[in-house]
Amino acid sequence: MLGKKPEPTDETHPLRRFTDETERLETVISAETQLKGNLETASSVEVRGTIEGDCTIGGILWVRQGGGITGAITVEAAVLEGEVRGNIQAKERVELRPGSSLRGNIDAGSLAIAEGAFYQGKVKMTSPETSGPITFQEKRKPAPEDE
Repeated sequence: MLGKKPEPTDETHPLRRFTDETERLETVISAETQLKGNLETASSVEVRGTIEGDCTIGGILWVRQGGGITGAITVEAAVLEGEVRGNIQAKERVELRPGSSLRGNIDAGSLAIAEGAFYQGKVKMTSPETSGPITFQEKRKPAPEDE
């Protein structure tokens, strides 16, 4: 099943992780990269390095383990495996994976916090059908790193 796209699902059988629905991200900040300044893009971004500045991203932000951002983030959706220091405003979902760290406020449609994630801040959820954070335990093995 390697490289196979997940089967479409319906509302009764949603995909477990938000990233199950994502395809390859268009912009990658590599592990060796340190960006100082604001980042604005209409595409999705994967961060393996560090960014010091505000980020406005028109797609999905994926901060990988070892990656980090210091600054305010405005995004469609965010998946955190690394460290973020700053507020996040997301139209859709914010997902904190095991080992991630977020110090800042979250304003999002929904929020998922995995066991082992660290979060310090306030949450404002804008989705009326969600009454609070969604918690989960990661039971699958992590996907192999892209080379």
